[in-house]
Amino acid sequence: MFRRYLRVALVGLLILLALLLGRWLEQNGWLLAAYRGLENLDRPAAAVLFVVFYILAVLLLLPAWPLAVAGGAWFGLGWGFVLCTIAANLSASLAFLLARGLGRGSVERFLKHRPAWQHWDSALGRSGWRLVALLRLSPAIPFNLQNYLYGLTAIRFWPCAAASFLAMMPGTFLYVYLGYWGRWTWAGATTEQRSLGEWFLFGLGLAATVLVTIYLGRLARQALQQHIPPQSPAPSPSAGSSSG
Repeated sequence: MFRRYLRVALVGLLILLALLLGRWLEQNGWLLAAYRGLENLDRPAAAVLFVVFYILAVLLLLPAWPLAVAGGAWFGLGWGFVLCTIAANLSASLAFLLARGLGRGSVERFLKHRPAWQHWDSALGRSGWRLVALLRLSPAIPFNLQNYLYGLTAIRFWPCAAASFLAMMPGTFLYVYLGYWGRWTWAGATTEQRSLGEWFLFGLGLAATVLVTIYLGRLARQALQQHIPPQSPAPSPSAGSSSG
């Protein structure tokens, strides 16, 4: 019993420390400091450091979207998308495994006497990758919290990882595109001359990316409402006594 409460307390303490550290880093210009550090490195070293920094930021519950935007500005649309996709999936997998190793046992014991909560856990375990994909597409739950949440549920690792890989692509591409667009716009306004056709095509691509991402999120929210099975009501005491 003591070990059970100790483990729960440890998980809670780690989450609290991550939140406090993330808040401190956010208030002290962590993104600007990282940008200045990457500027002084060659391309391969900067890419590796960016992925490592992205993973640490996600594990510490820092917002991930500024890093994806920065990745598009630093590395361009193609490499920025590749690096952010790698970093997002590695960080999601590490958070899943940490939560699974430290907290899943306590969650299972907690759910034994709570049928309502157990219903959701069982639904996620049965549906697996479908629900993960829908939740990843829908902004209902923050990305960083989802990473830890799935590790605490009954879903298996590989279905979760595969669904996350596919469903996180639209949002990642949107943020990387925004960063790339910002860098492209800044260059066009300062050093390079852009034609009207280039501005039109670039703006059209950005608008299409935003609309597709919003549309997928809306579809995901609608599908979530139909995908979660309704909770079956518990039998009344009178019904239970009459059956005997």
